[in-house]
Amino acid sequence: MANATLRGSGTVNTVLVTGAFMVVLPAILIQAIAGEDTCRWVARYPLWENQGESTLMPVLVRSVLWDDVDDFGAQLSNWTVRPLQLTSGALRVGFSTLAFEDLAVSRLDCNQQLADHLCMDPSWLLIVVQLTPQRWNSCEAPPSSVAVIAPGSDYRSMIFKDFRCVEVAVRVDLAEAIGLGSLCRLTGAEAIHPLPPGTTRIAERRVTQLLDPTQTNVLLGMSDDAEQAVRERCVELLRYLSAAISLARQVQDGLEARLRTQRFDLVQAALRLIDAAPPHEQPSVTDLARVLGTTRRTLLNAFVDALGTTPSRYILARRLHSARQVLRNGRSPSVTVAALDQGFEHLGRFSQHYQTLFGELPSRTLQRSHRLRMGDSTASAPAALERLG
Repeated sequence: MANATLRGSGTVNTVLVTGAFMVVLPAILIQAIAGEDTCRWVARYPLWENQGESTLMPVLVRSVLWDDVDDFGAQLSNWTVRPLQLTSGALRVGFSTLAFEDLAVSRLDCNQQLADHLCMDPSWLLIVVQLTPQRWNSCEAPPSSVAVIAPGSDYRSMIFKDFRCVEVAVRVDLAEAIGLGSLCRLTGAEAIHPLPPGTTRIAERRVTQLLDPTQTNVLLGMSDDAEQAVRERCVELLRYLSAAISLARQVQDGLEARLRTQRFDLVQAALRLIDAAPPHEQPSVTDLARVLGTTRRTLLNAFVDALGTTPSRYILARRLHSARQVLRNGRSPSVTVAALDQGFEHLGRFSQHYQTLFGELPSRTLQRSHRLRMGDSTASAPAALERLG
């Protein structure tokens, strides 16, 4: 598999070549912005700009498939922070989208459990129909529910294995124009609502039809009127979901919402301490609990509630991802150096954890990186690398 990144006027178009197929992804532009003690992903939906001299990017159904967590991050070169993969094995993320200037309909599938940090673009509203469970800031979004991600909101999200959802993103000015402005102000537990199973099935079916390139792309290529008709179908879907949310809004359990908020605030404070500590001086769960003035059990329960994993597993996954990043980017001369830089003193144990999470030895990752830099797909890695991995 090979990939390349093409840049137009402010829009990143990612070309993924796999086998005999090539797909182009200008559908979503992700940028990372660094704060004082952490980095956030900022999801920016497409505002189609001029490509080349004067031609506009055509509206089409586009799809892409990632098969590795680092490939997932590398496809979009503006990312400086990657998601954390928390379950073992190769990653497969499928993403399809139909995007207009102020409206985008998408579908996302992922086979592994991931934790991420997302800051929503302040000019966009995102409505996520949960086909499988997800957690947003410790708030559970069960199957057949809807999560409303308000403009400018900041979320720690956790998705489970075999995750599926469909999404509608709408620019705030369009949301206000069609009477959806109140959705832009929903946050926390009040932003997640159950949906009748029939409503969820209808929404999924409509998205599936819109994202069928054999139908939609043919219509989009016929005329401006046909393109407008497709856009109107997207707006109708948005209105359908808005009506379903209005019907689903109900009195939330105030005590439970407060408890979840308190747990998430605790996790946020712990993550700041983890992010600030050097790799070889990562705090233990006991240390974190003592600094935060809580019990070890309370912190463990809060972490599992927010991210679906324990602090120790999260820290281990974070260190392994950092080691994989430097091995893939060629910034480490050897597996040993990469392991030691991330605080792993036992190389055998490091290789075992690495292979369990990513499905390959660290030496294999470094070998592939060397081949790519040398431009020789048949070159073999030095035997020393194999021994170290």
